[in-house]
Amino acid sequence: HLLVGREDLARHAAEANAVAVALAEAAHRHIVTILQELALRLAAEVDLAGALPAQLQHGAEVGLRGPADGAAAEQVARQAWLGHGLETIRVRAFNHIGPGQRPDFVAPAIATAIARNEQNGGTEIPIGDLSPRRDFTDVRDVARAYRLLMDHGASGELYCVCSGEAIAIQQLADTLVSMAESPMALQTDPDRLRPVDIPVLRGSSDKLRAATGWTPRHTITDTLADLMAESRLRVRSDIATQGTRSNP
Repeated sequence: HLLVGREDLARHAAEANAVAVALAEAAHRHIVTILQELALRLAAEVDLAGALPAQLQHGAEVGLRGPADGAAAEQVARQAWLGHGLETIRVRAFNHIGPGQRPDFVAPAIATAIARNEQNGGTEIPIGDLSPRRDFTDVRDVARAYRLLMDHGASGELYCVCSGEAIAIQQLADTLVSMAESPMALQTDPDRLRPVDIPVLRGSSDKLRAATGWTPRHTITDTLADLMAESRLRVRSDIATQGTRSNP
């Protein structure tokens, strides 16, 4: 792990925002003259150091209490619209979940552990804290929300892409374990516990729904079933690849 001082973080954030401004201005000078309908989307992942205030849940103009880069990216996009007329739509995208997600995220990590246990006879699934509640949306529904916003979102506006429901990590884990082909148990791994975590993270997609008519199409159970199926295929493919390498 690298320890980065506050001054270094501030410098890196300033440099990143300067690049973002330069790109926006370049787009305004060169691209907008060709594509008048250009839309620029900057998505800021929400990661707050506490419960969400009502204003943030509904995508209001408030300062984020989480990473400064996310808040700064939103302000850069807003300024590009207010100061330069560059069509921007800002998105606060909450937790994505679904097939293709990297296995270092909680749901695919559990699904991958289950798939490996099914192949090697293991019974334990290492997990961290299961008490936090998160607002999960299937990645396919998230992608559809982005597309609808590009078509129907208002320039300069801010939208939350989320389900509006907070689901405990415990529920995700229990659902995935219930899909295992053999008995398995969750086992707390101290290395996976965070010293500080956000108890509840939830948003409101009312503004998104009103503007685009968007609603999630995938239930959390269906999403987890698809994720479990994808994890099994990936684990089997990895095992087959390793077998081929060891037996040329």
